Amino acid sequence: MELITKEYRTYNIECLEAVCWDYDINSNDVYTILKTKKDDDLPISFDVLRKKVLKYVSIIKLQEIFTLEELKDIFNGINPNTIRNPETRDFYIRKIELYLHNPNDYTFNCFWQNSNSSKQTVTSIIRNYLGTMNKQDIHTLCRKFGKDRVLKELNDKYKELFEVGFIDIKGMKIPLNGDYKDYGTFKEILKIIKEYKCK
Repeated sequence: MELITKEYRTYNIECLEAVCWDYDINSNDVYTILKTKKDDDLPISFDVLRKKVLKYVSIIKLQEIFTLEELKDIFNGINPNTIRNPETRDFYIRKIELYLHNPNDYTFNCFWQNSNSSKQTVTSIIRNYLGTMNKQDIHTLCRKFGKDRVLKELNDKYKELFEVGFIDIKGMKIPLNGDYKDYGTFKEILKIIKEYKCK
């Protein structure tokens, strides 16, 4: 069994516990199966496991663990008619949308590791810049991706945070309770988005 000893990796794979409740496995097992596609001597196959992961773990969380190329490889060939949204029970498959991010379009480069244009997911771009609470940059998001898409990512982001129950800021876990729509930061960002006038 592959051991994951790096502290940041151990923290990131905690979200994989969401698919362990039916089987005698842990997040390390899930990570290893997805990474190697080897499921010998384990109570769940790679194919069944990747479908459960797609159902119950958000793409944004998976991106903290795997590269885009790894995600494409893991979920390659999945028939969307075999995946149901656990909330609506509708069939669906999540898409990983790549977009050429140009940091010059914004006042601040959220992807500082890449000083030049780089391919990022639409979700990652929107959620990172929403976190800056910069009005100009958030309005740039609305212009590039549409106001409705930005609103969707805002709601999804805070819904997921409140489901986890805390927000991690540089190692400090701040508890989140109640309805995410009543959260101060959410309301401030929502106000900025609503102020954007479509041209």
